[in-house]
Amino acid sequence: MALGATSAVAASGSVSVRIAGLDAPIKANALAFLSIYQETRPVGFTLFGGAEAAAEKAKRDKVFTTLRIERLHALAQGEIEQAVQPFGYYSPTVTGALENPEPKRWEASYSVVLGPRTQLDKIDIEVVGEGQQLPAVVKRVALVQAQEAQGLDHAFYDANKSALLTDLASAGYLDARYTKAVLRVNPELQTAALQWRLETGARYYFGPVVVAQDVLRESFVARYHNIMPGEPFSTARLVDLQIRLNDTNYFNAVNLEVDREDAVDYRIPVTLRAEPAKRRRYTAGVGFGTDTGPRISAGIEARRVNSRGHKYRLQTRFSAILSELQGEYQIPIKEVAKDRVLIYAGGQQREVGDADTTTFLVGVAREDDWGPFRRRLFFNLEREQFEIGDASQQQSTLVYPGINLAYDRVDNPKFVRRGYSVAMQLHGGLESLGSEVDFTAVGLSGRGVLGLGSRWRLITAAEAAWVDTDNFAALPPSQRLYAGGDRSVRGYGFQDISPQNAAGDDIGGQYLASASVELDYQIGDSWLVAAFADAGEASQDRPQDFKLGVGVGVRFRSPVGMIRFDVAHPLDDPDNNFRIHVSIGPDL
Repeated sequence: MALGATSAVAASGSVSVRIAGLDAPIKANALAFLSIYQETRPVGFTLFGGAEAAAEKAKRDKVFTTLRIERLHALAQGEIEQAVQPFGYYSPTVTGALENPEPKRWEASYSVVLGPRTQLDKIDIEVVGEGQQLPAVVKRVALVQAQEAQGLDHAFYDANKSALLTDLASAGYLDARYTKAVLRVNPELQTAALQWRLETGARYYFGPVVVAQDVLRESFVARYHNIMPGEPFSTARLVDLQIRLNDTNYFNAVNLEVDREDAVDYRIPVTLRAEPAKRRRYTAGVGFGTDTGPRISAGIEARRVNSRGHKYRLQTRFSAILSELQGEYQIPIKEVAKDRVLIYAGGQQREVGDADTTTFLVGVAREDDWGPFRRRLFFNLEREQFEIGDASQQQSTLVYPGINLAYDRVDNPKFVRRGYSVAMQLHGGLESLGSEVDFTAVGLSGRGVLGLGSRWRLITAAEAAWVDTDNFAALPPSQRLYAGGDRSVRGYGFQDISPQNAAGDDIGGQYLASASVELDYQIGDSWLVAAFADAGEASQDRPQDFKLGVGVGVRFRSPVGMIRFDVAHPLDDPDNNFRIHVSIGPDL
């Protein structure tokens, strides 16, 4: 509906455009139609825009002339009238004014009175053919018919008109077509009539589905799909299969070959031609994080060890606080696209709090779905040598099983506006099984994102962990708990929040609790600003003396993930005024 008092201003260098009398969706459409707005508005800065964005920016930033602005203004009335028609308004009153208060500065303003909205007083939809009783079709037809005697909305009817064909095609009715699709509008009477006649045609079914490749066992590849001959044909299921095969990394490309002309008794044979990928993939990278400092990495991945789809990978990383070499052998199981057994081994040297540790680890794990959770069951043998401060070197051998559970639900993995994730961990060792110390470790963490309006986001996080042992001194640093850093309490260094020994060394704790709240505001397609507050504590007893940090930051949505630059102030550390944190990664 029209809102006579609302207005929007869109500044563009020396040209500003104002529209009054339209609510947000209609106003946005009007601005999209308005040449005086589209041709003079500046292009926002983009780090990865490329030559095309630069050319568009140069085109829009050309010199404005009085003659050019007046010509664009003369088009505005007709463009606004055209822009409001899809919402059912065919007799608007548009008045406009163009002022030039200063040299090379123009102000264009438009006032719109929408007038009465056209009513859709008759809807006639006829679906003919065996697909007429398809539940999705019946539901959508009822949805459209329920709009009779309501205001006309072109976008609604265009979307559902296309969606009916999509519903039928998804169920195998590939020949569905409209023999009549008419929308008649009478502007004088402010009425409209809709008439559709849709013929569904015959239903098609899957014939043989063949994945043409020669590097993996046919029985193994067949486990990537469950499409059986005789099932209703579905383009969506084929595309899903194509994506699943591409995501395996076994193949460089997977091309679909589907031809209805080859159908026999409405059964369509399908061939997916898979081009093998190179057996090995080599990687190298450099990075930086406040917690780790500069780092380099290199790796090799064997995408295909044998015809049963086994894989392995080797990875090495070096940074100021962490150096490691890891190897992993993967065996697909169950739902082979994502379930697997892992056999792994590795060694690392790292700083944990004020301890220097060297760890060697071998283990086996199973990753699969367990109800709504992603589950990882594992059994590790770990040998760790460590020195805390100036104390003598200790060593510890741990043998422990464990389980990790994770669940997430997001609206858009690339930029979450609404979603959450939770993770739970449980592992522990017994002297009777070969560990040098009895211990049980439990952890629970969660993060959530909630969109507030079109530009604001509220991001919250919390973590709690506990290690139970009767011999804490023998427990290696890798199993102890610390807080502080980029993903914990900002304003403090990585693992700087910790109990200390008599010498003042950070030795880690048995209890951990932390929480964070952040408010983001989007200032462009890729840029955000943020304000946040964090609290956390790692202690030998139940956490009570929480450390606090507050700060502000800038976010950039890059192709490699969200880049964060934060400046944080520790409220409980008189020796530090602020600390800078830089990190890259997803919101959840």
